[in-house]
Amino acid sequence: MADFLGAILILVPAGLWVGSIATDFFSRRSQAAALLATIGHAVAALAIYAIVTNGTGALVTDGEPRFLQVLLNLVLGQAILFGAVLHLFGKRLGLPGRTLAGLIGLLLLSFSPLVSGGDLIRLATALLIWSMATVPTLLLAAWTDVRDSIVARSLMQNTIWAAILLWLMPGAVIANGLGQWSTPDQLQDWPRVVSIAALLLPIGLISVALGEFAVRGNGTGFPFDPPEKLVTTGVYALVSNPMQLGICSMMAVWGLVLQNPLITAMAGVAFFLFVVFKNVCNGSFAIGRRDPEWCSYQDAVPR
Repeated sequence: MADFLGAILILVPAGLWVGSIATDFFSRRSQAAALLATIGHAVAALAIYAIVTNGTGALVTDGEPRFLQVLLNLVLGQAILFGAVLHLFGKRLGLPGRTLAGLIGLLLLSFSPLVSGGDLIRLATALLIWSMATVPTLLLAAWTDVRDSIVARSLMQNTIWAAILLWLMPGAVIANGLGQWSTPDQLQDWPRVVSIAALLLPIGLISVALGEFAVRGNGTGFPFDPPEKLVTTGVYALVSNPMQLGICSMMAVWGLVLQNPLITAMAGVAFFLFVVFKNVCNGSFAIGRRDPEWCSYQDAVPR
């Protein structure tokens, strides 16, 4: 029964999303905004669940500890429904579409471990998690869809990617018994202090690169929300892929901070993926295909 309910929690929202794609009612940008809303909602919901459960990322139901793999049915279904489906249905059907998605979502929340036993406090907690994760991600989707509010849009997107890179990905490694999070006392060791200081360099590089995209091109680092024009100023005058360079460097140093070689190795995995999917990961690529200066720019700066 539990496996059946777990499948329903994902299959129903995913089916609605796939159906919206199959109907071809929505533009690629609207679907990209829906994808971003889904990712953002999942990250926000997981973060709030972690806070509610004292930062462990685990829920306790019937005395048995549960980790993220148990939450995935709930959180992914919730993220698809309150992210992609709510954005797309609301865009196409207005209030009736949002109402339908909301009612399905409330049914989904009834399966949450936080609501088990009919506890009103748990129900209120689940609704709080829903609202705190839903409202900002729907705003982000709406802004992304119409290229509005570039500062807020960029900051919110960057927060999502930072949470994935610095928390969820290492957390998945640590959750499998492969290392542990550093304590405040451990972070005072001088090798880690040096590593933390070094971490500021790639973070600064990424931040400056994202700022150039936002200010100069009204775009972001999200591959489906790229700048409206080719950006060649600032750090982009020195290297054509500063964000990829910054991300790889940041993951390598983050592994040193946590003293976890597997997290450091993620830098190599990221580098490999950036090379394989370079035309997708490079936010300027779509601009370059129609900008005559693209080829000369690529020849002038290191890649």
